[in-house]
Amino acid sequence: MDGPAAAPDRSPRGGTVRYKSVVARYLPAALLAVSVMAVQPSASPATAAVISNSGDARRNGWYPDQTSLTPALVSSGTFGQLFSTPIVGQVYAQPLVVNDLVFVATEANWIYGIDAVNGAVRWSRNVGTPWNPQDVACGDLVPEVGITGTPAIDDQTGTAYFVAKTYTVGPGTAVRWRMHAVDVTTGIERAGFPVTIQGVADNNPAQPFTPVTQHQRPGLLLMDGVVYAAFGGHCDAPPFRGWVVGVSTAGQIRAMFSTRAGDAAASGNGIWHSEMNASGGEPVHFVQMWVLPDEFGLDPGYDQADVGVELAAGGLIPIASGDPATDSAIRIANRSATLWVARLSRGRRVSLPRGRFTHLFVTEGVIGVGEESVGVGDAIRGIDMGGVEIVGTSDGAAEALVWVMDKTVGE
Repeated sequence: MDGPAAAPDRSPRGGTVRYKSVVARYLPAALLAVSVMAVQPSASPATAAVISNSGDARRNGWYPDQTSLTPALVSSGTFGQLFSTPIVGQVYAQPLVVNDLVFVATEANWIYGIDAVNGAVRWSRNVGTPWNPQDVACGDLVPEVGITGTPAIDDQTGTAYFVAKTYTVGPGTAVRWRMHAVDVTTGIERAGFPVTIQGVADNNPAQPFTPVTQHQRPGLLLMDGVVYAAFGGHCDAPPFRGWVVGVSTAGQIRAMFSTRAGDAAASGNGIWHSEMNASGGEPVHFVQMWVLPDEFGLDPGYDQADVGVELAAGGLIPIASGDPATDSAIRIANRSATLWVARLSRGRRVSLPRGRFTHLFVTEGVIGVGEESVGVGDAIRGIDMGGVEIVGTSDGAAEALVWVMDKTVGE
């Protein structure tokens, strides 16, 4: 969902023998350099393919071929820079590797095919004038927006897919998002491409796609002959929404899904990044929640906790809290907010904790709240709901996330 912009993903990528990473560094006049850090071998073995954001469709960032890439190896004298190649534009999209070629896309709408061994530019191409974010007075990505989301490569056909934001002619003219498909060996566009992303939502024909205020950040996904791209907004400039757009490898728009289907006039629910399902097959519900800290300028932190044992007993337990009077597994920097988790077998009842504001979100099963019945994905918000009973009403265990807060933003 839309919120504070995360730093672009520049984690180590590539094959175990040659590549640790492909990174970009700032140079004058908007000129960048792609640098490759690698083991410096006596021979030139083939590079391992990296054809999708974070490695594969699961987006878990795990590269099983990198078994030799250890801290000891990286700190040894045999690990170092192989080459540095000047390019035009900032690089937010993860560079990909296929057939000894590094495919790089920039915010200046330049794409490159760079030799993975010596850094020579085999080919380059500009796909259009990049968009100026000052058109909507947004400074979250400057000075230009072109290709942000990581492309996807079909290594069977040697085709790279990506989306680019451009003006139709130049600054001041109409804005468009287009899906491109190029031959990775030459940069030449495939037949049927580029495809302009346009039209209305399949789940709300009254809601059109608005290219000026939409931004495509998450890495693209190629699955079953369709390339999917997700969109959010620029600095929450309205109107923006979350979109998932699917374009077939034959160049036909197959899906236009909006996350704000119920209200064509409203903005929000943008999609900023992709997630992964660690189970490998079971359905997973991803919930992202934002809570403002009591003070700003704090060091970032990360924590996790396993509360499986506590939940197995059923009932309602605090998971994360900044309230000094609440003993929770994870501490947060907001003294007026507590996240509780409820796991309720059929007929099991608990009372909601006391607090000014309550937000209950059902993640599994069905839960009765007073006279209401709420299922997976449903939410109830209320004021002074402390003491209200909730009850499990499904055959299996029902679960809910319950935020209790005592202040509003600004108090």
